[in-house]
Amino acid sequence: MQIESHTMQVRVSDIEAARAWYQQLLERPADFSPDSSIGEWQLYPGSWLVVIEARPEAGRNRIRFGVADLNAEKARIERVLGITVTDPVVLEGLVCYCDFDDPDGNRLGLFQELSRYPL
Repeated sequence: MQIESHTMQVRVSDIEAARAWYQQLLERPADFSPDSSIGEWQLYPGSWLVVIEARPEAGRNRIRFGVADLNAEKARIERVLGITVTDPVVLEGLVCYCDFDDPDGNRLGLFQELSRYPL
């Protein structure tokens, strides 16, 4: 199987609040909102983050976003969203990562590939 594209779905309890929160996180409004219960962001060609209102299942997701400068993004998220992000964990020569939660308890995080972007 060769994967050409993918979507990641995050279930939330309040779509309007989630759209505003993810807009701050991603620094732009949703690229596509086909109806009032969903917001979609294209993260890069072929990669979509789908935020959908699904109250019973809210808070059961885990997604990490790859970034070039983990420390800068961590500081921005803490400043803009006023939330706590875990201290970075470094797997020497491989990856550095940290985690945080959205308002519904979905576990999100950042990672930096150290082979591409050394600390």
